[in-house]
Amino acid sequence: MNSAYEHRKLEEKFETYFLQCGYNKLNSVKITSRIDQSVYLVNSATNLFKPFLDRENTRVFAVQRSMRTQILDDYYHEESETEYPTCFESYGVYVSIEQLQKLIDDTIGFFLSLGFERSKMRVRASGDDVLLFKSVAASALGSCITIDSRTEKYDHVYGPSLTGRAIKIDYFQEWQQKYKNLCYVIVIFENGVPKGAELATSDQLILMRLFNRQYAVSVAKVSDLLQTNTFAQRRFADSVVGTANLIYEGIKPNSSNTNGRTLKKYLRALSFFGNELHLSLEECIDITCKYILQEYGSIADKKEVLKGCFGVRS
Repeated sequence: MNSAYEHRKLEEKFETYFLQCGYNKLNSVKITSRIDQSVYLVNSATNLFKPFLDRENTRVFAVQRSMRTQILDDYYHEESETEYPTCFESYGVYVSIEQLQKLIDDTIGFFLSLGFERSKMRVRASGDDVLLFKSVAASALGSCITIDSRTEKYDHVYGPSLTGRAIKIDYFQEWQQKYKNLCYVIVIFENGVPKGAELATSDQLILMRLFNRQYAVSVAKVSDLLQTNTFAQRRFADSVVGTANLIYEGIKPNSSNTNGRTLKKYLRALSFFGNELHLSLEECIDITCKYILQEYGSIADKKEVLKGCFGVRS
């Protein structure tokens, strides 16, 4: 699998599909932009959508580099590993609430256009969510709804006054003989009033379901450079991406702010798992630079910055 090619193809299809459906594309921002002051690092396209919550007749979408770093505090124990790495590209779509039905119909249409089979798709929902349930029932998956009594599983918290309720669209994975999550459609409430709805998924989530993979990092672009078969290989690959993203955006490990401390965690993981794989610091630096070149098209002074981070002399 050529992961970089599959990512480019997926992004092109996502953009073309939603433009043709009448949505407007938002520009991506730096992960460290603080466009949403409630987070230090952009963690989904949702961060770009919040300014649109009070607007009517809104249809926008975005592809946004994102990082969710909570697992860095328990990064070294294989038994706590999940399917997902810390770094990914968020694929998001937002509409004002009066267009909820269109969002659900267009979401289903998008996945069908990628080759997902309708017969292997299902919707999980709480019967308590009347607004969402009504729209799903009227969709192409209206006969494929599974009602879940555990309503708390569908709660989302966006901020002090913003909450969400979700439905989950799953896809049957033959190799596991079970349904696995493909995306969320979430109604966003402000102080209890429905304001809009979003499609939330990611590049890796879509591709791992298409290609029947267990771990998302195995379909990430970094997998063109590195093997991802073992726990150490997957953690090393993810720490390469996390380090590369923050170094490229100018974060310094000697900074006392939250992002500086996060970079330190990635650098520690890069060194630790690199050592587990019998890689020298110089090799870890070279691999990270190769990824920066692959992802951003330019290395500039980043190799020297990385050497400085590890105390490696030029």
